[in-house]
Amino acid sequence: MARRRIPIDDRIKAQQEKVDRLKARYDKEAEKLNKLKSNAEEVKKKELAEEMIKSSKTYEEIKSFLEG
Repeated sequence: MARRRIPIDDRIKAQQEKVDRLKARYDKEAEKLNKLKSNAEEVKKKELAEEMIKSSKTYEEIKSFLEG
C-alpha cells in the first residue's frame, strides 16, 4: 500500500499554522503571568505601606534604613 505524499509546501504551511497557534497561546499565558506578578507586587507594596503606618519609626528613619 503506497503512502500518500503531502507536498512540502503544504507541510510547511501546516507547521507554520501550528507554530502560530502555539505562539498565540504562549502570548496569552505570558500576559496572565505578568498580570499575576504585577498583582503580587501591588499586594507587597500595600502590606509594606501598612506596616510603615503601624511602625513607631519616622519616615526619615525608615528611608535611612532602606538606603543602607
